[in-house]
Amino acid sequence: MIHKLRPTFVLLIFVLIFNGCSILKKKVPVSKNLFHKKELIEDLSYLKKAVVQTHPITLNPAWNNKLEAFTNRMEQIKGEEISAFEYENAIREAISLIGCYHTYVINSPLENLMIKKVRDSGNYFFFPLRIFVDSSGLYLIDLESNKLNASIQFPIQVDSINGISSQDLIYSLCSRYPQDNYQKTLSYKILNTDGAYFLRMYFYDVNTLMIKGRSDKGEKVELNLDAVQSYKNKYFKYYQPKGKPIIKEKDVSLFDLDTVSSYLKLQTVSYENYQMIHDTIFNYLILNKKKNLIIDLRGNGGGSQIVYLDLLSHLSSDTFKIEMVKRDESGLNYFSSKRLKDKPSKEFYNYSEKIENGTKYFINPLPPKTTIFKGNLYVLIDGGTASGASQLASFLKNRMSAICIGQETGGGETGNNGHGYDQLVLPNSKISINWPRYNVKLGLPIPVNHRGVKPNFEIKYDPKNYLLNQDLEMEKVFQLIGVTN
Repeated sequence: MIHKLRPTFVLLIFVLIFNGCSILKKKVPVSKNLFHKKELIEDLSYLKKAVVQTHPITLNPAWNNKLEAFTNRMEQIKGEEISAFEYENAIREAISLIGCYHTYVINSPLENLMIKKVRDSGNYFFFPLRIFVDSSGLYLIDLESNKLNASIQFPIQVDSINGISSQDLIYSLCSRYPQDNYQKTLSYKILNTDGAYFLRMYFYDVNTLMIKGRSDKGEKVELNLDAVQSYKNKYFKYYQPKGKPIIKEKDVSLFDLDTVSSYLKLQTVSYENYQMIHDTIFNYLILNKKKNLIIDLRGNGGGSQIVYLDLLSHLSSDTFKIEMVKRDESGLNYFSSKRLKDKPSKEFYNYSEKIENGTKYFINPLPPKTTIFKGNLYVLIDGGTASGASQLASFLKNRMSAICIGQETGGGETGNNGHGYDQLVLPNSKISINWPRYNVKLGLPIPVNHRGVKPNFEIKYDPKNYLLNQDLEMEKVFQLIGVTN
């Protein structure tokens, strides 16, 4: 399963909602967009119960349930009414505390109310700015405004926006997209790509931002920025190899870096004709006596286990084991009967055994190829590396001693939850949540954990690196393999 926020996806959200979205009406009693706090607590209790009874993440012994404490904290909020914004943010924060990349909001009628507010204020959909977020804070690195003082130099470290501190903003915005565990690398990546959209949703009820911050020299900066109907957002551009590609498919490309090194970019691990593509790639590498292979999995949200296992069969003669467990949910009525009846394909999982409160399935191992690539492996990862892509990265690092470079993955290191999904609908708000069916465990020589794949070489960007499109992971690769870019 892949879930990534792309620029086209953001535009699609606005097009769909602004051109025919049905707002709450009968689903939730609305009085000036205020809701009874009691309804939120009921939704949180329902979510908490559903996690305990049905979510596969509970099968991970390293997982810690944080929903009880969070619900108790929400109960302590003073007053009997809360806004749609507060309600929706509380649900998203609770979901992020589950710590599962594949458990996220699919549709929120409460968010639809906020988007309607934006539409009613004049269709000013965007704040025309570009932000950079990391553990050190929130930075403004570019914006479009006729009012901009030409003497202002970017980046600007933001102290507050409309009186909300940058740390409070970061915490709230990072709750919108969960990952496996509580590292923020995926959230940072998404905010650094589409932060203008998320800031607009946070400040949905105003058309002007008052941004206060400091320049590199420590000088105080104050900016007023108006919302606009459209603007040209700029995006970070990863390294683009020179020369003609050896292989160029929709989601797969292979380039030579020099006579002994090649660069393989995988946009997903789900693509057609994967066996033929892999045969072509590795026949080329072996025939041309390549010593180094760089596999770029940054921003790769996953795909098919069978696809990446076939790729691994070209790199090792070992057997790669995967187990999947499906909980017994007999007698529960959170989902349709389709969830109860679902089983993995016998083509790939033909052996299973009953265990306490569920069934465990074992993947059919793939035979290794007759010729194996034995060169050095370098794997580029970041917060956007998740699901099947983080599984691939984990096998490469923990079973094949590949050198991982970048940031901790958004997907789990020893497994994750997925391989089929349903929708959990909260009873009061009608927010629908993507809900995985299986717990996936990888056969690795390390204990089960609840973290992403950590790099051997951690790469930390600063706002200037990002503004200047400096691909620091590739710079590190060139240093390690002794290639001048």
